[in-house]
Amino acid sequence: MNKFLLDSHLGKLARWLRMLGYDTVMKDNPQDPLGEFVWQARMSGRIPVTARKQIPRDLRSDLVIIPQGPVVKQLRELKERGFIDIPQKIELSQTRCSLCNASLMLLAMSNPQHVKIISTHPDVKKGTLKFQSVFYSCTNPDCGKMYWEGIHWERIKHTLRKARE
Repeated sequence: MNKFLLDSHLGKLARWLRMLGYDTVMKDNPQDPLGEFVWQARMSGRIPVTARKQIPRDLRSDLVIIPQGPVVKQLRELKERGFIDIPQKIELSQTRCSLCNASLMLLAMSNPQHVKIISTHPDVKKGTLKFQSVFYSCTNPDCGKMYWEGIHWERIKHTLRKARE
């Protein structure tokens, strides 16, 4: 599976790539020269993706250039160019934390040890516990974001369906 280094103009795309399971890191400083960006990508085994418009001619072949705009079009372009697959169904167990890129860990209400973690987590409201029994937690202790297939899941599926078209 491809790994990506995205420039700071592509934060929304980074979140979606992580949701699709792609190890995606953001470059924090847009003032750094593009040559350094390409070098960092190569050294970390990542594909460099940028939305910059001013690209030196000698670097164009080393970069994946994605126009800024709707994330649906960006995902579709990466798919059409063979960099990503967009599955019919996303499995949360296969995704990464959309905020920090760490892997996710299964937490189930059927496991007594997990019940306290889930029920006291600030992301999980009391009403959610009535409808959900499976959760995933970011494994990064500095993040700890909690995920589940809630109402928003239909919007996610709709966006990915449009990107596959």
